Amino acid sequence: MLFIFRNFFTMKRVGEDEIFDQCSCSPLLLSDVIQMIQQLPPETDPETAETLKNFRQTVFQRRVAQVNEYIYDFLEVWPKGQPVDFFIALEMSRDDIHQAIQNLKNPNFLRKVSAESSARGYVHSSSSRRRKTEIRFEFDASDGDDDEDEDNWTEKDIKKLKDLINEYGTKFDVIAKKMRKSAKMCKMKYDKLKKQKIIIPKKKLNIASVTIIRDNIRYTAGQTVQKFNEMELMNPIPGCVDQLTMKPMSMPALSPDGYVLDYETWMKVLNEKKMNPFTRNRIKSKRELVILTIDNYDNYKDKIVNFEEIQPC
Repeated sequence: MLFIFRNFFTMKRVGEDEIFDQCSCSPLLLSDVIQMIQQLPPETDPETAETLKNFRQTVFQRRVAQVNEYIYDFLEVWPKGQPVDFFIALEMSRDDIHQAIQNLKNPNFLRKVSAESSARGYVHSSSSRRRKTEIRFEFDASDGDDDEDEDNWTEKDIKKLKDLINEYGTKFDVIAKKMRKSAKMCKMKYDKLKKQKIIIPKKKLNIASVTIIRDNIRYTAGQTVQKFNEMELMNPIPGCVDQLTMKPMSMPALSPDGYVLDYETWMKVLNEKKMNPFTRNRIKSKRELVILTIDNYDNYKDKIVNFEEIQPC
């Protein structure tokens, strides 16, 4: 019998007050990224267009909130990244915050994010990443002298810093007050000690699911991530796009009235309003959706109403 443990590192959720006590910047706003929302075809009827517009704005607003909430986790992985870069990384990771953090550790993914950011009108340079709205992160000058002497750190100070890191994590505004040093210097010292492996950040192991394979049959308890990954391989219409997100569908799902969207999109739609945004027909629950696979596609392909609209460009 083979056991497969699926785990994720616990993410640090940070409130805006804590973030902006340390950084002289404004949080990412919906207005900073609203121009990224793709325009609907002109022939879309006004009522449907309004519904789709509101849905897409809700998705964007939720993504903006995630960027602001997890900004420290993003900056720890990509110190030169900007909020708009992290917004795009989240979008490319299908709004999975854990997956986005992991993806940003991949240099190829970083290049894709940078290229996408530039393609959408954001200017990148080697020294800074900013848009016309001046979205940038830096420590407040009031934190202290940038040239504070490194020699001011005694062995006792380092031990105290390590203890405070264990207690407060990376809340450098709190740590700075207890250390009687600037938040910037505490952060710089922390980064240096971490690089030297004198401080090793704690990582909590959270088992999200357990998969048991017995007699070539897979049983999963907990999150069904593996199940979804396997079902994506069964996609009968690879390359077809989701009409709401305009992204290729990984797991197409059919509504009772014949509309196909990606399964994750349907979940977001049903969380907002339990209705088809195209027809306004009621959908009681996700159980009414049919996930299309290569096994059942022939049985349902004639029922797809928006087949032409989902074809790749």
